[in-house]
Amino acid sequence: MIHGTAAALILALSIVAFPALAQEEVSEMLVSAKAVIYKNTAVIVVTNSVINVFDVKAIKIVNERGEITKVRVGSDWSYEMDGDDSVLLSAKTLLQSGKFVKIGVKINSKSPPIFKWYAYDESDDEIGSGVLRSKVIEREKITAPPTKPAPEPERIDVFVDKTAYDRGQIIKVSGKGMMNTLVQACLYTSIKQLVYCKSGIADSAGTYRIDLDIPTVIADGTYTVEASQGELKASALVTIRVVQTVPTQSTAGLTVRTDKIEYNGGDIVKISGTGIANNRVVITITPPSGDNYQLTDQADNSGNYDVMFFTRSTDRSGEWKITAKQDGNSATTQATFQLRGTTTSSSSTLTVRTDKDAYNYGDIVRIFGKAVPNTKVTVTVESPDSIRHVLTDNADANGDYEVNFRTASTDRLGTWNVKAEQSSNTVTITFQLRITTTTGGLTLIMEKSAYDRGETVKVTGVGLPNKKVTVVFEAPSGARITFTDTADSNGNYDVDFRTIQSDENGEWKVKATQEGNSATANTTFRLR
Repeated sequence: MIHGTAAALILALSIVAFPALAQEEVSEMLVSAKAVIYKNTAVIVVTNSVINVFDVKAIKIVNERGEITKVRVGSDWSYEMDGDDSVLLSAKTLLQSGKFVKIGVKINSKSPPIFKWYAYDESDDEIGSGVLRSKVIEREKITAPPTKPAPEPERIDVFVDKTAYDRGQIIKVSGKGMMNTLVQACLYTSIKQLVYCKSGIADSAGTYRIDLDIPTVIADGTYTVEASQGELKASALVTIRVVQTVPTQSTAGLTVRTDKIEYNGGDIVKISGTGIANNRVVITITPPSGDNYQLTDQADNSGNYDVMFFTRSTDRSGEWKITAKQDGNSATTQATFQLRGTTTSSSSTLTVRTDKDAYNYGDIVRIFGKAVPNTKVTVTVESPDSIRHVLTDNADANGDYEVNFRTASTDRLGTWNVKAEQSSNTVTITFQLRITTTTGGLTLIMEKSAYDRGETVKVTGVGLPNKKVTVVFEAPSGARITFTDTADSNGNYDVDFRTIQSDENGEWKVKATQEGNSATANTTFRLR
């Protein structure tokens, strides 16, 4: 009897202890998971163990340190978002023992994420869970073989073959900079609006030559040719003249121009020009589809006219043509502009716009558009040095969405990309970040934010025509250096401040004022 009782007690203890041991094996061995992350992309692999007799029906993933912005998984699975930080995946074909599934997620997180995961069987019972603290994969550093670096110049030179050109002619740009390096030559208007750019490669001696074709439809006036290699920049001023022929029916020609060369769907195209005074001008606008739109205006006493054309988000992108004709004038002239920034799918339209084309340090970039109502929109703002900022918003019942991005003094100047995504729709636009301060009727524009001692600090801007502008440079110690220039008939002015080796390092202040103008303009730069 004693032996039988002991055996029964041992058997009872075994029965009690066995479920606890089995539960431990289920949580750690029946289903397992691992993750790898690079920047804002994570791949999670969930494996159903070969010893498991239960199939996996569903998986839940929670990001403890931010949002899950996008999910990708094979066609055997479907998913739905369970809040901003959680996703629930359901198997169309059950995940059997020995099988695995790869799940890709995009995250919005400032620090390496912590994922919690849960696995469920056909009865919705939990058969696995865990926490994934993934190590961030660092970008591999490639060490170049040691070479003797060639001395780099302190600046890039730029020269033009003439100072005055006619429309349709070629500006021959040349100079010397860093050898075997890309050189970009750009043509800007007097208010720093980009006309177009062209690139070339400097030879082994650092010499480069680039031909800039002057558009046949361009306003007359003063333009800037700027050559750049990375942070190195140099510029030269040129004058572009309008060559007019004597028409048979009048003593004046006919011109047409637009306020920009590229527009987004929904923008207003401002069209203007000159012709015979007090005569009607007919503007014909032809999209890529071949349809025509007509606008009319009466030239004023000086022969000037202007009209506005309202584009739509549904308009076809590509090159649009503008043809101008005038009563009593045999001259006919044309211009073109590019329409961009619309993407249309069979089920919805996604658009994106910014409130301005160019911004200064500290400005707020307002990004908005149309999307599928009540659906999440992801907006990625990417700097010229490929730093990305991800913003999200849910489109309202009317399909409107909006996000705001504030620029910082540490941001890279140049062209920034804005990409909006919703489901399979993607649309992209750009904006410019540059140093320009505007107050009322006076602007102050600088080429860059930092200079080396010995470089020339070039300041340009626009104010009242034919009025004296005073520009004051203030050193960190408070010492001031004053320059003056008289704005031309278009209000353009410029001053050059050549720094010397004995000038103070640190932050310099720049202030522009103009006689008869209550507005002032201020900015800063760093001398090093």
